[in-house]
Amino acid sequence: MKNLKSIVAIAFITVAFGSCADQKKTQAEKAVNNYVAYVDSVGNVASEDLAEKWDDVESDYIAKKNEAELALENLEDRMELDQKLEAGSKKYEEFKANLLAEKQKWKLQITK
Repeated sequence: MKNLKSIVAIAFITVAFGSCADQKKTQAEKAVNNYVAYVDSVGNVASEDLAEKWDDVESDYIAKKNEAELALENLEDRMELDQKLEAGSKKYEEFKANLLAEKQKWKLQITK
């Protein structure tokens, strides 16, 4: 009877830890997908509109990236999510560079 109780207790603890790990992975996936969706949505907005609100866009970007990185922090199997995060960051930085270059051109055209 003692052995049966021990086995049941060990099984319960194993299930509890397993579900906690699954919950962390689900939260991390959600945070990374939210970040990637934000980066994609920024790329779909007209450049003129973004240029006016760039500080807000940048603040939101940093917050979403920090949230995703924090969610990944204690995850063991995170390679795929790290790659998605990195791809999103690269896409954002390329978009940001293009937008800032366009913004500079607009300023030059206005001053002429």
